[in-house]
Formats: sequence, structure tokens, C-alpha cells
Amino acid sequence: MLKLLPLLILTWHVSTEVPTNEERKAIVECHTKLREHVNPPASNMMLMNYSTEMETLAVKHLADCRPPANQEAFQGTSELLIHELPDKSQYVQELCKVNGNDYNYEKNDCSGSCSEYYQMVWAASTQVGCALKACPSRGDASKPKYELVCIYKLSDNSVAERPYESGRSCSRCPDGYGCQRNQCYKGALATTATSIAMTTTSIGTVLSTIEALIFAMILLHWVE
Repeated sequence: MLKLLPLLILTWHVSTEVPTNEERKAIVECHTKLREHVNPPASNMMLMNYSTEMETLAVKHLADCRPPANQEAFQGTSELLIHELPDKSQYVQELCKVNGNDYNYEKNDCSGSCSEYYQMVWAASTQVGCALKACPSRGDASKPKYELVCIYKLSDNSVAERPYESGRSCSRCPDGYGCQRNQCYKGALATTATSIAMTTTSIGTVLSTIEALIFAMILLHWVE
């Protein structure tokens, strides 16, 4: 049992968790509701879908608990990062707490922290995928805290621009797009941009190739 303890500790530290299907739907709803009620209304807000492709990028982003050195795979995306969640079971609720109370659209000014709000209401973003991982705490590395990363596709976060164009809802949707909950969408409504396999597990666990090799090496050592 003592020999297995380091393996259990290692597994806990290197694993990256992805949302269940219900949590994916909740993440989409958090974004949809926030984007639906922006003030002033948005004329070009796109409807957000969940993407397992973006989720995979979120897993890669969290692999080493720091931004990846190779950013090639992240071209055309942006990320939202929430540090040091006290309880991983509450991460969706924490995401849903994001609001625009500190943001002044007319002045394009922020009186507090607006980075999460910017990401969640960026009009051109159409896909989102998230992942969660226990990483060393900034204050005490011996007490890991959970970090949440959400990756967005089709984002253009120019500092000088506002997150969306104001005006009558959906009045500037692309040709051929419909309007759903004050947001532009094309084709049939869907909760996912990439088909998601149904699962009954509460949380999926993903290991990167490097992490799996490290795990195997330590396993062999302790077996010997």
C-alpha cells in the first residue's frame, strides 16, 4: 500500500479533468445567458456552442500548469483562466458568476476586473471548450488549487476594440443567419460544435503523452 501512495499522488497531480455532458451544457448556458443580456444590446453577437476540439486545447493548455511554450495549436483562439478555485465541484458556478458590472461600454472602460467578461461576451467567438486541473497554489505549492481554462475559437481580442457592436439585437448578423436569444446562429441549433459521446462518468480524465510516460516510469520503479 505504501508503494502505491506515490502513484496515487502523481495521478492526482498530473490528471486534467474535462466536463461531463451536463456540465458542458451548463457552460454553454452561462455564456448564452450573459451574451443574451449585454447592455447595451449587441447587434452582432454570435451564439456559442460547446466544442470538444476547444476542450482538447484546454487540456493541452493546462498540461504543465503554465501557458504552453508552443502556441501554434492555439492560433485563432483566446483563453479564459480562473485561478485557484477552492472547490472543483463549483467551477461551473464560478464561471456563471462573471458579469459586466465593472465594464462601461460607452467609455470602453473597466473599473475592476473585466478580462473574464470580455472573453465570455466577445461577439465573434462561436465555440468554447473547458478543462480543469489541480495546480500548485501561488501562495503555498504544497496545497494545490484547481485552475479552470476555457478556450474560445474565432476570437480577435484587439485591445482597442469593444467586445461587440451595439445596436438592435441580431441586426448585423451575417447573411443567412437566424436570431436565437438575441444571438446570431446558422443552421440547426446545437449544444456542441463537435459530436460529444454520451458518458455516464462524472468526470473524464486525460493524460498527456509526457505525463503518461512519467507515470509508467515511476510505476516500473515501484514494482521493482
